[in-house]
Amino acid sequence: MPVYLNQRYRRLVFVTRDRHLERIDARDADTLIVSANWLLWQEALARGEHCVHTHLGLVDWDTEDLDQNLWLKAYDWVYDNGADQTLFRDISLGRKFAKEISFVIADVARLDRIFRQLIERFGPQEIEYLDCKTDTGYLGQAYRVSLIRHICEDCNVAFIDGSDAGEANIREMPINRFAGLMQEVPSTRDRIRTMVRSGFGFLANSASRVLRRVGERRNIVLMLSTHLNTTPLLQSYDGKHVRPMLLADWFPNKSDLRSVLSALRKGVLLVHTGPQKLTAAERNRLDEIRAYFEKCWKTKTSAQEKVLRDYVLDNVLLPGRLAERAKEVKWAEALLETHRPDEVFSDALTNPMVKTVLEVATLRGLRTNSTLHGQFIQPTKIEIFGCDPRVPPVVTRCLTWGRVHEKWLDSIGAKCEQIRTGNLISGKYRKMALPAQAPGAKPKRALVLQYAVPYNNFAALTSNEYEYYVRIVRELKALGFEEICVKIHPKVPKIEYYNRIAAFFGLSCTVVEQGAFETFVKWADVVIGPVHSGAMLEVLASGKPYFPAMLKPDSADPAYFPDSTIYRETDDIIDALKRGDVPENPWKILNHFTSIDEIPDAAAQTWKNFTLASDG
Repeated sequence: MPVYLNQRYRRLVFVTRDRHLERIDARDADTLIVSANWLLWQEALARGEHCVHTHLGLVDWDTEDLDQNLWLKAYDWVYDNGADQTLFRDISLGRKFAKEISFVIADVARLDRIFRQLIERFGPQEIEYLDCKTDTGYLGQAYRVSLIRHICEDCNVAFIDGSDAGEANIREMPINRFAGLMQEVPSTRDRIRTMVRSGFGFLANSASRVLRRVGERRNIVLMLSTHLNTTPLLQSYDGKHVRPMLLADWFPNKSDLRSVLSALRKGVLLVHTGPQKLTAAERNRLDEIRAYFEKCWKTKTSAQEKVLRDYVLDNVLLPGRLAERAKEVKWAEALLETHRPDEVFSDALTNPMVKTVLEVATLRGLRTNSTLHGQFIQPTKIEIFGCDPRVPPVVTRCLTWGRVHEKWLDSIGAKCEQIRTGNLISGKYRKMALPAQAPGAKPKRALVLQYAVPYNNFAALTSNEYEYYVRIVRELKALGFEEICVKIHPKVPKIEYYNRIAAFFGLSCTVVEQGAFETFVKWADVVIGPVHSGAMLEVLASGKPYFPAMLKPDSADPAYFPDSTIYRETDDIIDALKRGDVPENPWKILNHFTSIDEIPDAAAQTWKNFTLASDG
């Protein structure tokens, strides 16, 4: 913080956009500007204005409870009198909104901490609120105003609402990819696409019903996995022992008739179950659910809980949204009843539809299997593995990549069986191996990956992302790198913001968001990036020098990287680059995370475990 800041201010003004500053007298020494916009904050500091970033309120925050229990907290609202009040045909509808609710809880928790801490630190008499966007951009303006108004009442501070509802959707400050979970009204193109998919599903389903009667009886595995994992499994499938069953619409390459026919000939079953309708009695049940919460939530509660309740009533307990989830329950029942798989395989830990199928399968006594994707180095408890004592686990076996996943499952108290099958995309990693740079050659091209952390990493400060960006690019240029490419996540609308930062600080680099990642890795001599991203594993597998960052503070556990250099400060990365350090053997981390040497063919190992399960 600049040394000229006062210990106390009469007024705190919260802003996000440049135009908000027009309403503030920057010469007023009794007013402190609090900016949620990192670049706006930097610009204000350059002008010598009294301004701090909102993340000052997040420093030294004890986040252990949130880090561990965010997802469990996202289920709390459904319980009253010790029972889940959203049950429909013995399946919890309320729990299917957990991802959305987790965003709300995360936003509310951060805002609550920011305002209370800054009030305590600077002792203002009044808060003027123009805007204070969150990093996810999920919690709407009305909910933010309601929360902050209640916080000010609790702290005996006057509250002035200067927000403009018309500015709610203006993106001067970027948001992360986590926003926008609610479905939009389908367009004509969407409806046509749905009709085409339904037609394909009907034809594929008909062919599979015929083929199912052919040959010996084999254990059928319903695969509800992403293309990332489904593709290598299908490529490795030998047509023996078990039969994969896929939703026709989820087939990785359904536009290629040759691929479809080849899969059918090998014994792959492609099935389709049409949409389900609700009876009058079932719709009445949905009305009962909403009415119950409207009645029991009339009691006074905390500021955080009130915002959560308002959000649920306004956005979740709506006839259309509840009906959507209820239809998924009936769809899952019809899917399992009609096609009768013997077990289920998935890789989606938070997908509501997949979770519904897992729950229905568990009620029917079917074996359920789940694999993971990503590093999983935070202590967040996931209920499908049995981490919520209120419900039984819906995953029988977790097919792990290796030691890191197993250590993580143990740390969260998972109650499912663990079987090491390796990383299904490890073959992709092996293929990425690139020729090493010539000995003694000076690196000229640097690829800098966006320092993005998961939204549920409460200890991490997203302001670190921009400070890391500015300092790394500056130092790389000073070290003589001729070309610097900054790669940001394609689902994060930040390229304009990154370019504005580059212009303000005079950074010499190219910022990109689109393009094949492998192309950028091949181009680079050196890569710098976070440990939280799967991109790290791809770069390590390529053989390119990778400087892995886990900047303090962070909720992730460095112990998941034994005997490996993990950079906890931006200065440490810079010092390593100045010394010309070369990161140690990348296969050490790869083996820890993916068992790439122990299990070179993870797809075959996965099929083997399905076969063993079938045999015994």
